[in-house]
Amino acid sequence: MKHITRFLLVLALLLATAASSLPAPAHADRALTPPAAAASSAVSDPVQDSWVGGVGAIACGFAMRFWPAFGWNLGYNALMTVSCLLMIIDAIG
Repeated sequence: MKHITRFLLVLALLLATAASSLPAPAHADRALTPPAAAASSAVSDPVQDSWVGGVGAIACGFAMRFWPAFGWNLGYNALMTVSCLLMIIDAIG
C-alpha cells in the first residue's frame, strides 16, 4: 500500500473517530409539558435536511460499490473519503 493512501485512510479514520466522539445534545433535562399544552402550541414546519448530505450519501454508496473496479486509485479514494465525510458531517449537524 502506498504511503499517501495509507495516510489518507488513517486521516479519514481519525476524522470519523473524532466526529463520533462529539457530544450529542441532551434532551433529558427539559421539563416535560402536559399533552394539552403541547397540543395547543403552534406547530412549526419540519426542518428540511441539507441536500449536501444526500449527495454525499449517494456518492459514498456508489464509491463503495465500485471500489473493487478502481482499486487503490488515489483520486478515487479521495473522492470516496470526501463524500463519506460529507454524509457523516451532515448527519451530525
